[in-house]
Amino acid sequence: MFEDVYQPCPFCKTTKLKFCCAVIADDMERVIRLQESRQTLAALNLLEQIKKKHPDKLWNEFTRASILLEEGQPEEALGILNHILQQKPEHTSVIALHAIATYAVHGYRGAKDSIVRAFHRAAEDEAELVSNLSLSIAMEFFGMRCYLACRQHLVLALRFAPTEYKQECFVKLLEFDGNSELPYPLRGAHNLIEPVTGLDEEATKLAHKAYVLSSFGAYAKAAERYDQLLENAPENSQLLYNAALCRAWIGDEEIAVKQLHDAADHIEDFEKGAEYEALAQLLELNVTEDVVPIRSQRFTTSSSTLLISACDEQPRFSRVPMRPEEAEGGPVAMFEILDRQAMSNDVGDDLKLDEIPNVIAQLSIYDFPAEAGGPQVALTGLSSDMFETAKEVVTEAELSIEPEGEPEDAQDGWPRDWDCLNWRWAYPEKFPIRRRRELELSKWNQVIDEKWKSSPLSVLGGKSPQEAVGDESLQTRLAGALYVLDAFCDRSRYEIDLNKLRTDLGLPEVGPLSPEGVSLNSLSNVALHRVPVAEADVKQLRLILNRALLIHERRYLYATLREVLERTPEETDLNRVYQTLSELARDRANVDEALEWIAKGKEYAQALSNSFEEVFRWDTRELSLRLEDPTSEDVKPCINRLREYYGPKLPQFEEHLNSVLAAYGVTAAHDLSIDGTGSGTGGVWTPEAASQAPAGGKLWVPGQ
Repeated sequence: MFEDVYQPCPFCKTTKLKFCCAVIADDMERVIRLQESRQTLAALNLLEQIKKKHPDKLWNEFTRASILLEEGQPEEALGILNHILQQKPEHTSVIALHAIATYAVHGYRGAKDSIVRAFHRAAEDEAELVSNLSLSIAMEFFGMRCYLACRQHLVLALRFAPTEYKQECFVKLLEFDGNSELPYPLRGAHNLIEPVTGLDEEATKLAHKAYVLSSFGAYAKAAERYDQLLENAPENSQLLYNAALCRAWIGDEEIAVKQLHDAADHIEDFEKGAEYEALAQLLELNVTEDVVPIRSQRFTTSSSTLLISACDEQPRFSRVPMRPEEAEGGPVAMFEILDRQAMSNDVGDDLKLDEIPNVIAQLSIYDFPAEAGGPQVALTGLSSDMFETAKEVVTEAELSIEPEGEPEDAQDGWPRDWDCLNWRWAYPEKFPIRRRRELELSKWNQVIDEKWKSSPLSVLGGKSPQEAVGDESLQTRLAGALYVLDAFCDRSRYEIDLNKLRTDLGLPEVGPLSPEGVSLNSLSNVALHRVPVAEADVKQLRLILNRALLIHERRYLYATLREVLERTPEETDLNRVYQTLSELARDRANVDEALEWIAKGKEYAQALSNSFEEVFRWDTRELSLRLEDPTSEDVKPCINRLREYYGPKLPQFEEHLNSVLAAYGVTAAHDLSIDGTGSGTGGVWTPEAASQAPAGGKLWVPGQ
């Protein structure tokens, strides 16, 4: 391997092997072979021998540090790398590995300087190491719910990645942007403003240096430069925004929140100010201490089996369906504790919103072995009156459980400002999905009109949105709060009329942003949603369509899809367009419109070559939609039509049909009295899964 001593040294790189490490080359070749055959201990022993013979050589020590890192011993590896870095401060491999070891030992905050040094000096030579480091940092920030920081480090990972890994990093970035569990204003691009205007020549140069620092991940240093400039220009909204982004990108969200509020206060553009406010208020949810904490009370029991049977008999306990794999390592049974008696399946159509049981806590039963403490029970809920009520319900049930210690509060909880949105209903197992959706939409309307508008918000100085109407000092913050509300509702598949709410609260409708001369890829999601799709050219429309499908903010996505059907850019997947439109209409509880889009999609698919599979998928979508109300008179004809057509063509269609029916809690023979039988053997056709019921009242909050 190292026969030519005039080749560059694998470690020193810039020096020929003959003049640096030739004396240990044969031994190092043996180490490499031991590593390749996974004989790690033997490799470490040999490296120790090399160190004793040649204490002045670093190649072997660097290799030992690499192995120790791989073996999960970062502290020892860091000690070695600290020594090597003192002697080789410019060695890019050492810089990169030192950053990885420091991060493994101290986390991001304790390794910031080492990380920035690696980003700055080693990214070109050690692209894979630096890219992987950035990915690890992104995952840490995701766990901390610092979502702007997470995304920005995913961007760095993509930027630094060698060509063969760029696709993998790009997919991770798309997965983040498409994660509908996260508020849409925090997803997508957020770019620094460059150049910053309103500064003298010297300050402009310093601002540009800060921008350059940010380009290779030195966000803390960039933030310091922007802060330095703010000392002489404290009201420059562009500097404030840039400083806030850099702070958010390193997880300093408390400082970022303040600077975003200040940026919103000093910018003349109302819409940009509203966006800055939305970012500030969403980030604040992750750092505020004003939450209703999650409280838990533990119990012991002698028999988990007997306890589960007893819970099944309680009228205010609703058992949560669980798949067998969910019980592995977790609870063997879970029950929702209700504020009233559970509903029956035959509840009438005149059901009122205030008659539906609310979930106030959850009881989880664990079947631990005796050596692990035996069976245990946990009652969990928000530490409010609801939790105390749940404890009373459990006590009155006279279950065979004994409390263990006092209730404990977690650090996470529900933001107190948004407590009015804290609701979740419990339905009977066979309650129609369509009826659930209709009731939940009505509930959302009620919550926003009757509760949210009159609930105090700390960002409004303790005033409610209605009380803030007409207060000029609060208009930008009120507009930002509406974006936050929109993000919460969008996650729960509820689409608010943002312009109507703005008008109701004395705010102007959302100002349009012309697409002319604008790089749409550089726009944040909030800014992109201001672009009228009708004004976009065909190329821009295609880009908007891709972004809208990825982010899936319902209001803008619907408008985009309708515009696409008007113009149909080349290479547009109309099957996906019609499918998404049908799903959006379904989520609005507009069944007739959803069926119209399904019919159009099927008609389009029928005109394609080799259309059988796509047409079958459209028929399955229609069946799934109709099954959301199994009592509808349209269900049986639909099933019989599909049976007659697909039964002879697909050997196991009956099996597939029954699986779809089962997904909706329907048994064909008994619940619908459907005629006909299926038969046949052979390959199984696997269509897309049936649509799932929307979860009522679910809301994104930190910790969920």
